Amino acid sequence: MRLLKIILDFYIRSSLHVAICFVALAIVYNNVYELYVPFGYYVFLFCSAIAGYNLIKYGFIWLKKPLVFNITYKLLSLMATIVALAILIKLEISSYALILLMMITAINLLYVLPIWKGHGLRYSPFFKLFSVSIVWAILIIAVPQFLYYETIPAAHLINDYRLILDPNEYIELHTLKIFILVIALCIPFEIRDLKYDEEQLQTLPPSTRSSSI
Repeated sequence: MRLLKIILDFYIRSSLHVAICFVALAIVYNNVYELYVPFGYYVFLFCSAIAGYNLIKYGFIWLKKPLVFNITYKLLSLMATIVALAILIKLEISSYALILLMMITAINLLYVLPIWKGHGLRYSPFFKLFSVSIVWAILIIAVPQFLYYETIPAAHLINDYRLILDPNEYIELHTLKIFILVIALCIPFEIRDLKYDEEQLQTLPPSTRSSSI
């Protein structure tokens, strides 16, 4: 029983569960709508999720107490980062996809760097909810569809769904759908966490916080 608890604790704290959910959503959505995504990109998503979420959760702890915090999470995050970068180089992505990845990196840095009242933008109203949704949407849809092309030759998909859209608009539509879906999925968890979050962390409107307590 103790061993099971240790395994589950590591599974949750290491962000493996988030990474698996992230990749599962990407696989299901892209398969349903027949959007081509190379297998290597899913591995990149998995490793990026582990590295990104662990950086957000533990980054400042690692800087302040580099010798105290569990080295296992550090090694896992480092390995995930190396694998993600190696895959990214191997995929030889387009400049458009690279720009999108740079935007996502900037959002993650803004999330944790102390530029908003001594905190990351995570403490600005609604930034946490919208930033997570934007990052997930862009990584699941936009980046893989612009992986090798500056524009996507998706005319056959447009015809199949009878949409009078050009390829770029078609990708934007799916990105928006994932963005809204992730917001909807996150709200119940954010409501649950209101009683545990710091007062200044305004993920949801103050009226929601008041009504939930």
